[in-house]
Amino acid sequence: MTAILMLSLVVFVGDVGLLKCLQCGGFTRLIQDAIIWYSSGDTMSVLHFDNVDNINCVLDGRKELFVVDKKDSHHIDFDRLEEGYSSVDVTNVDMLKYPGLRDIPYFWVDLFPGDCLYLPAGWPHHVTSSCGRSLAVNVWFAHSPWFDADSCAETELSEFKALTQYPYSSSNEHLRSKILLLAADYVEFTETDMWNLYSDYFGSKNQLHKVFRFLDSNLDDIVSWSEFYKVDADTFIKLFPWLYEPKESGTLGHTEL
Repeated sequence: MTAILMLSLVVFVGDVGLLKCLQCGGFTRLIQDAIIWYSSGDTMSVLHFDNVDNINCVLDGRKELFVVDKKDSHHIDFDRLEEGYSSVDVTNVDMLKYPGLRDIPYFWVDLFPGDCLYLPAGWPHHVTSSCGRSLAVNVWFAHSPWFDADSCAETELSEFKALTQYPYSSSNEHLRSKILLLAADYVEFTETDMWNLYSDYFGSKNQLHKVFRFLDSNLDDIVSWSEFYKVDADTFIKLFPWLYEPKESGTLGHTEL
């Protein structure tokens, strides 16, 4: 008999530290959830993707991951797109029903105790725990196109900082990311830049002007990345009503084993 157990880290957070690579750069304000996965072996997830970034660290046992670059995800028939996964039987693929999987480029990853894998938002993957008991920690955080280098210069990185020190961010952070990804190549923004980027989403220049003035907290006619993130996510998305759409494909609820 096999089993998988998903546990909130509420009980364990005092014993689980945040990786150094997430302790600065702005990541601590983007953490969405953290889960411990316990498998007795011979368990497997569906082929799916998530709308947030993911770091999966194995504490005990072994995990195997089939991973596809987001740019190659068109090969996969996500027939359960609303939930962000494919119904394909990953143990016995029907190539007639899912012909895109015949020639799909992919990565095969073996994780052992002490190994961590970063999975960017939108990258399809499935996870197998087939070699006896395994224990892993999974941290989800909203994707951001901006790396806050200044915060790394000001932050002393620690070998161990408990996750209890970092409250989870609003679930709306991934919606903030959705709009800012359109501006990923910019260093800073004038009002004209914002109009060029988002004119299709605003009814008028006057509407965008009000948003720009709200974000420009130091009134220098430039909106910086730090000003974009100075506003809390729940307030931020209200500035962009077009973000209120039906639930996106992919959720935090997929079994990572």
